[in-house]
Amino acid sequence: MYQINMGDSYIFDMRDMQYTVADPILTRKTNHPGSLSFILPVTHPAYNNIIKLKSIMSVYRDETLIWEGRVMTDDQNIGLDKAILCEGVLGYLYDSIIRPFTYQGSLEGFFAKLINEHNAHVNEEQRFILGNVTVTDANDYISRSSQSYLSTWEAIKSRLIDTYGGYLVVRYVDGLRYLAYFVDYTNTSTHVVQYGE
Repeated sequence: MYQINMGDSYIFDMRDMQYTVADPILTRKTNHPGSLSFILPVTHPAYNNIIKLKSIMSVYRDETLIWEGRVMTDDQNIGLDKAILCEGVLGYLYDSIIRPFTYQGSLEGFFAKLINEHNAHVNEEQRFILGNVTVTDANDYISRSSQSYLSTWEAIKSRLIDTYGGYLVVRYVDGLRYLAYFVDYTNTSTHVVQYGE
């Protein structure tokens, strides 16, 4: 069963008709923040409590947190219901700027440098704990530089992902948010999908 929370408040819970939303859609993409959208009825208890760029929505499957993001838009329609659109936490990497740099060392060290600089320039709720890094360089030594000011996302994408591939994965352990950089997904399904006849 899926559930949407905003902090300690319910936004969507199938067990309580008071906390229902229309058209909830969770979109998750590789190396992308993903999004959550839904229509919040004017009668919803949290109708006046949602604040753009401040309110954090969390999506749970059963009791497991699977996605988290901030509210980007809350436009009202003609019936005064609100169309809510949220951006996933990887979007926080757009909020910090990496100054021009020259780096030489391990790939894992460079990723750690970027995450640490991101954490130094954002609010506590936008920070990540460095997770596992399984992407490697054959020499275990890289040289990267930039003469421009880049967002942390641009630095990770252009200086790591575009060259080495891999996947940014947000994981939640004991209420803490980890950002890992994996060469491949560690949890894959062996279920075979076939076209039905």
